[in-house]
Amino acid sequence: MCAIHEKFGSLDGTKHNCLGCNLADSTSWIHNYLHTSLTSDPTSLQEFYFGYLLQLYLLVERVYIVFNIIGLPEEYRCRHFSTFQHVHKWANFIKHPKSFLLVHHPQYFMDGDPDTRIDRSKFGAVIDQEFVLTYYGGPDNNSKLHKLLTNKTDVAVLFPNVVKLTEDFCSCIHKFINVIGNNEVYREVLNSRTTFDSYFDTPPAPNC
Repeated sequence: MCAIHEKFGSLDGTKHNCLGCNLADSTSWIHNYLHTSLTSDPTSLQEFYFGYLLQLYLLVERVYIVFNIIGLPEEYRCRHFSTFQHVHKWANFIKHPKSFLLVHHPQYFMDGDPDTRIDRSKFGAVIDQEFVLTYYGGPDNNSKLHKLLTNKTDVAVLFPNVVKLTEDFCSCIHKFINVIGNNEVYREVLNSRTTFDSYFDTPPAPNC
């Protein structure tokens, strides 16, 4: 995300663009979370994914603010940033579990993990990417979700493959940077809101 500074010419001189720094904070949090997960004692699959997906979600929400400022068309968002939408729906599932709270001891799997292959025939409901897109994108299907999950003992959660998810997420980040950098109109709109022309010449504000 620091590459955004280049798009606004804020690496030299006195200008400073806040987008590069603020968004880079979020990518640092993601990096730190992964590093901690790799170097600390193993945790449960559920705990890892709940934490990781929420870290990704925090960045997605920040990117969406930029999309709204520049008025990026919804059709373009859906075509090129579907991974952001997928993360957003998983975050909804984590933050607002709805009837999932009424499930007894669900089992957790990672898509593509050869050590824990899921046998879908053993479960009445499998909460996967398609499931969260259907039931955690709004209230329309809440009554059906209630019937599927309430007081059930045969529910599984199939998280997306962590490597594939991360690769796709990074591809969206690079696409996001290019969308800003390659569009003069978007840069102008953002520049008026995010670049402080004399930032490094301005004395720091006094401590109160």
